[in-house]
Amino acid sequence: MVIAFLQHGLLFKPEYWLIGVLLYLGASAALIMGRLPSHPYFYVAVCLVGWYVLSTFYAINPQNAISASGKLALAIPFLILGAQLTHSYRVLLMRLLIYVSAGWVLIGGLLKQFREGRFEGTLEYANSWGALLLTALIMQISLTAISKNKMDYWISAILLIGILLTGSRTVFLIALILIPIQLFILKKNSLQPWLHKMQLRSLYLFAIPLITLICALAISRNLTWLNRFTSISPHASEWEARLGYYRDAWRIITGSPFVGYGGGSWNILQYQFQTAAYSVRYLHNFWLETWIDVGLIGVLMIVLLIFLTFRQAITQYKFVTSSDKAWILGCLLASCGLLIHSTVDFTFSYPLLFCLWVLLGQWTAISQPLETTDRTPRLTSHLSVRLSVVLIFITASFVSIRLGIAESLLIKADQRYAAQKNSKEAILLLEQSSNYALFPADQHDKLASLYLIRYLANKSSTTDIKRAEMEANQALAINPKDPHLLFLQTQIDYVIGNKVNAVERLRILQQQFPFRADIRDEYAKWTVR
Repeated sequence: MVIAFLQHGLLFKPEYWLIGVLLYLGASAALIMGRLPSHPYFYVAVCLVGWYVLSTFYAINPQNAISASGKLALAIPFLILGAQLTHSYRVLLMRLLIYVSAGWVLIGGLLKQFREGRFEGTLEYANSWGALLLTALIMQISLTAISKNKMDYWISAILLIGILLTGSRTVFLIALILIPIQLFILKKNSLQPWLHKMQLRSLYLFAIPLITLICALAISRNLTWLNRFTSISPHASEWEARLGYYRDAWRIITGSPFVGYGGGSWNILQYQFQTAAYSVRYLHNFWLETWIDVGLIGVLMIVLLIFLTFRQAITQYKFVTSSDKAWILGCLLASCGLLIHSTVDFTFSYPLLFCLWVLLGQWTAISQPLETTDRTPRLTSHLSVRLSVVLIFITASFVSIRLGIAESLLIKADQRYAAQKNSKEAILLLEQSSNYALFPADQHDKLASLYLIRYLANKSSTTDIKRAEMEANQALAINPKDPHLLFLQTQIDYVIGNKVNAVERLRILQQQFPFRADIRDEYAKWTVR
């Protein structure tokens, strides 16, 4: 989890493929001596991941689908490892996440991890960084209610400062709702959190660093984060834009409402259904994106996960001690905070945040199979079952290594060509990358582009343009609805000499994708000629 924290929340492909290997191997080692979780929550999560993997076989873009599956699949080893821990170790792990988050607020301030005046932290995106800090703050409040350590007030103050510096209005509003609810319930259960019956000295320990640091940062840095809080409005430009995304997403959903189009389909289908000029990698809505990816079936699995989380939290809350109540309340509200934020942002596109969300749902249950005195043999304790899962994880590790290498070579090829304009070396790297990838659509796309560029620079060789045509066709065989690939194919056709046919196909593409500026501009050039 700490590695994921430091590696951009595992947002980028090489990171989550290669770190996934460590998770799968760690979960395999844990299963040899431990046991599988027995709660239905775990098996619903397995079904969700399994459904994403199955969607690869009917996806409009198998390469994106396998990547989306790989992100979500990291939750399974997280859940298995989390199930092996006793409650005390879970508390220790959560404290580690809290301390690392608070420590990075200070380190990030020194390293000036700000963009446009907003604090982005290790995730390099202010809103998601704010959601992570809010999760840490909610858990910190619950742990403070249990331990009543004065140092906890300083940690809480630092986390709150970090949240404010992100300038995330959504996180701020969620905090204004969830934290008062949390404090009210803790006080009602006589846990005396924070300001309840605190001495004046303890109040100073919290208030002085909070006021001092906020004033210092406000004076020394851009006040963009503060201005955002004074301009909270349902008519904000980014909110209006996202509503447009959501309307277009619903049009996509109606085309295949039950099974979806496979993981990562939004990146392709947005251009076909968009009603305004935009190009966004993420839909900024977990529910709609899941619905597009895996249909209503996948959405119902998410709903079932939420139901099981609340059911086990409410059931156990009635019978546990006050300290355990504080823990359950923290896990439940932190889980709600992440879920609410994912409704208006791409929070769960970060594997770290998605895995943290499913872990919080699992950890709302205090008692676990490893802590019970029941010695009755269960299916989850049978060695043959555990070894079967270990074999699956080893296979997943092998696939992750291959895909991680493929993505690393792909990035290296882009960097080499951008820095040196050396198409020969970039082509060699891309060919190596395509050998490792399962669905090398991106590799064939980039190879086609490089061969086309090389032919235009030296038209004496027809080998390059023929190779460009072949690579483009191979990419389209994997991803036939990608407007970029369709556009590239028409460009190659035009260069070959089939100008009349290419212009007609480009006209059709312009009608099909009216907001693609590159297609519109190229068509204008061709028709002028």
